[in-house]
Amino acid sequence: MFINVAVNIPSGQGIFTYTVPEEMADAICVGKRVLVPFGKRRITGYITEKTVRTDREDLKEIIDILDLEPLFDGDTLAFYRWMSDYYMEPLGKSLKAVLPGGIDIENHLLIFPVRTPPATEIKSLSEVQKTIIAEAFAHPGGISLASLKKKIPKRHIHKDVASLCTRNLLSVEDRLKKPEVKAKKERFVTCADTVCAATPALTEKQASILCLVREHGEMSLAGLRSTLGDVADTVRRLVARGILAVTEKEVYRTPGKNHGIGTSARPVFLTEEQGKALEAISRGIASKTFSPFLLHGVTGSGKTEVYLKAIEEVLAHGGSALMLVPEIGLTP
Repeated sequence: MFINVAVNIPSGQGIFTYTVPEEMADAICVGKRVLVPFGKRRITGYITEKTVRTDREDLKEIIDILDLEPLFDGDTLAFYRWMSDYYMEPLGKSLKAVLPGGIDIENHLLIFPVRTPPATEIKSLSEVQKTIIAEAFAHPGGISLASLKKKIPKRHIHKDVASLCTRNLLSVEDRLKKPEVKAKKERFVTCADTVCAATPALTEKQASILCLVREHGEMSLAGLRSTLGDVADTVRRLVARGILAVTEKEVYRTPGKNHGIGTSARPVFLTEEQGKALEAISRGIASKTFSPFLLHGVTGSGKTEVYLKAIEEVLAHGGSALMLVPEIGLTP
């Protein structure tokens, strides 16, 4: 099997073909991320297509599949392709931008000191090389090439590092940096397979937990805690008795619910300037023709209230509205 993989590079379409080991073939599908060799690096790519034949030769093999479930499907990928073409951005860069940040595995080079150069040898080094040596010895556990570049005004230090490695003063190791954002996991409680319908000798709290779990089939430990309070010890005892079983599952992150938003809205009374702006917008709405408006005002001057009143008017006449909110503080 062969797959086309989009990688995050600054030019071209960034689509490359790789082979898939037989033992990974069943897990391959569009939308999953894969770890692939790319030149001397190992980087994260996104599967955009799979096929059983290709005209390419000497293809490299993928290293690993990074997802259990795809991050996007074929229909969504079609939209991402359109976006990539429309904005003339490589597909790999577009996918990197739209997917959550911090989830990719990244390749980086770590630099380690090997030996302390004698004074005579230090004299033969350039100022940049001396700084590199000093930083390497200040970080005996290794310093990344990216961090080293930030500490040295001359950013193109690859030749200097290579020269120091040739002189056996430094060594460079290629390592993978783990994702900054890890999968969120929760513990779920289920009834053990051997539990019969009636389980004797339970305390009131144990019976309540068992009843809830039976009712829902399974419940997260957090859900039990929110309903019954602290249940950790009780669940542990039920697990030890073979009545309950606890498993860990990956779950989606959600922003949470705030049921208070919008329940205590106060009427908004517009100022004279806001009223004039709304009147102009209202005339545009009533004309039922395309009528763009630019609302000018400094931060905190009350533009949002005008938007909301205009939206109320559109909705009242059976229309719809889309409001874009750049200020995160205004989102609720």
